[in-house]
Amino acid sequence: MSVLVLLVGAVVVCMFWDDISEFIETHRKGCGTGCLVVVLTGVVFVYFVHVISVKEKEAEKARVVAEERQKHEAEVRRIEMKIEKIKAFALKEMPSAWMTYQSMQSELDVQNGKIDDLSNSLRAFGRNPERDDDFLRIRGLRDTMVQARDTLWKRLEDAYLAAKKFEAAPTSRNNKELLKKALEEGISEADAAAKTFKEMRLEK
Repeated sequence: MSVLVLLVGAVVVCMFWDDISEFIETHRKGCGTGCLVVVLTGVVFVYFVHVISVKEKEAEKARVVAEERQKHEAEVRRIEMKIEKIKAFALKEMPSAWMTYQSMQSELDVQNGKIDDLSNSLRAFGRNPERDDDFLRIRGLRDTMVQARDTLWKRLEDAYLAAKKFEAAPTSRNNKELLKKALEEGISEADAAAKTFKEMRLEK
């Protein structure tokens, strides 16, 4: 940035050198060399203050961007670790629930792609997807699938946390019952989700 300013300044000085020379000569005679030096020093000082200010603003902006990136990366790592913990637990304690969750997620990935494609096709033909009854119905079915998936994930989380509580107090009967209930609810939710998905496919 400062190099660009210097280059622009040099070009301007070259273009108006005659006028600048005449201005300097006139004012040098009027107020003396000392006055000219003071004026030039002031100009240089203002320029460097401006350059420093610009650099500080750029550095602050870069710092904010770097902090935001670090926060985002830390959040992504936290979510990935959480998923890995739930996955390892579910595969060990309730593999059928985890397999159902994976199937639901895969189905949703496919469905989301098809819905996006349908939306683009409608727009390409001058139709508004938000006013198309079939599109809204299909998207509604997708949303129902999302709710079923999210509910199952919550049950997996509940079961994982119940297991952690049981590990922290292995002699507690209450925690043992809590773990058993959480596992049963997770498996039950997986069965219900699998049934819902099957019914949705049969309705096509």
